[in-house]
Formats: sequence, C-alpha cells, structure tokens
Amino acid sequence: MDSAYPEGIQMNPAEIAAACGLTGYSCEGKGIGGVLKSRFEDFRVEEVGRIPAIEPRGRFTVARVTLTNWETNRFVGKLAKSLGISKNRIWFSGTKDKRAITTQLLVIDAPQNKVSGFEMNDVDIEVLGRTHQKLGFGDHSANRFTITVRGCADSDGSPLEAKEAIARVNHIFENMEQRLGAGKFPNWIGPQRFGATRPVTPVVGR
Repeated sequence: MDSAYPEGIQMNPAEIAAACGLTGYSCEGKGIGGVLKSRFEDFRVEEVGRIPAIEPRGRFTVARVTLTNWETNRFVGKLAKSLGISKNRIWFSGTKDKRAITTQLLVIDAPQNKVSGFEMNDVDIEVLGRTHQKLGFGDHSANRFTITVRGCADSDGSPLEAKEAIARVNHIFENMEQRLGAGKFPNWIGPQRFGATRPVTPVVGR
C-alpha cells in the first residue's frame, strides 16, 4: 500500500477504500444510503457474555454500566478518580464506541456502596453484586448492535421509503447467507481501521 500522502492532503472515502484494498463487496444488491450516528441513540452496543460468579464475600464489585457518548477508557479514568483508586483496579473486556449508547460489565476494586453512589451525566450504573473474579480483555462473547439509519436514499439521491430500504437489507442478508452459509456474517474491516483521512495506520504500526 502506498503511504506517500503529503501532510494536509485528504482523500475522499472512495480513494481511502481503494488505497486500503477495499474494492469489492461480499454480496450483491442495491444499498440504502443514509446516515449513521446522527444521534447518540442511533447506535447502541450491548456487550454479550458471562457475568462473573457472584459471591457475597467477594473482594470486587460487579456493575453493569450504560454510557451515552462516553469513550470507555476516559470514563474508567473518571470513575477511578472518583472512587480514589487506580484505573488499573477496574477491569472490563472491551472498549466501546464513543458516539453511541453502550452497555457493558465492569469489575471494580471498590465497595458496592461507593460504586452505586457514583453519579455523572449520561452514566447509569447497576450494581450486580460482589465477586472474586476479574474480567480480562476479550472475555465477552459478542456485541449486540442496534443501529438506526436515517435519510435512506437511492444512488441518485432520491429518498427511499422505509419498506423499500428494509426489503433491500433483507435481500443482502439472503445473498450473504447463500454465499457464506446460514448464521454467518463477514467481519467488516472498514477504512477507519487504516486511518480516517490518510490510510497509513498499518505503515506507522510497522
């Protein structure tokens, strides 16, 4: 991949995709256009996985946390400071999207009453109990996404009715099932993984 993009030169989405080698699709069919994440509630992520074994005499507090427009690590830093502990004493299994409403588990090395008493805008904490177990990165089994696409439109810019947009999405799902098999979905690696304005992240990492 050519990484010689002068500073200050930005590429349009099609150029970025081509530079990353994203030149095809895993299925055929018309798209639905539209805009993602125009509102926080348009993108919801719920972590799916086991809850650490609850033990009344456990050292740690287990909590289910719902955040609106919070980057996970930034929130953990704020929570740790409020509780008077190091952020390394809070464990979670994955970072979530910032511009979204996200729900995930945290294991916190602090008393339950301190955790339940924590208050901050756009944060909801549900204490589940105590545990002796920590969470490791990647311990969850999946993320469940609920996504709202607004302003769906055809390639010529003409608006799409919701019924037609849903029909197109269903057609794409059916096409993928025929190609990949039932219950399978391609792991989409989009341009954001390579760099939003210049796709040089792999080169820098190397």
